[in-house]
Amino acid sequence: MVTTGDRLSSTEKDSIVRYILSSALEGNSVPVLQEFLGLGRKRVSDYIKHSQESSREKIEGAWTVFSRSNNDHTFTQQIGELIHGKKKARSFLEIIWGLNRDQAEEDDKADA
Repeated sequence: MVTTGDRLSSTEKDSIVRYILSSALEGNSVPVLQEFLGLGRKRVSDYIKHSQESSREKIEGAWTVFSRSNNDHTFTQQIGELIHGKKKARSFLEIIWGLNRDQAEEDDKADA
């Protein structure tokens, strides 16, 4: 269902976010999360944007569980960027791993 080319209703997008994406994050299901990576940031963002507020809150909780339990920092960053976008994921990773905030700001300026 996730990889079909058909247009999905808001209810279907909400179900994907609530029952598949958040469960994959909570269960650290790498194959399922890789499928979401394959969908790309634009499509996943659309699913999250069109989901209910409670589903978006569930994603945030699931993301917290996933980011604290996954030891593969590169994969964790990829998933964070997929869910939150690049800038927000970097800020969240700063908090978790204690990265230097000044260095991250310099990196942002260099990216611009």
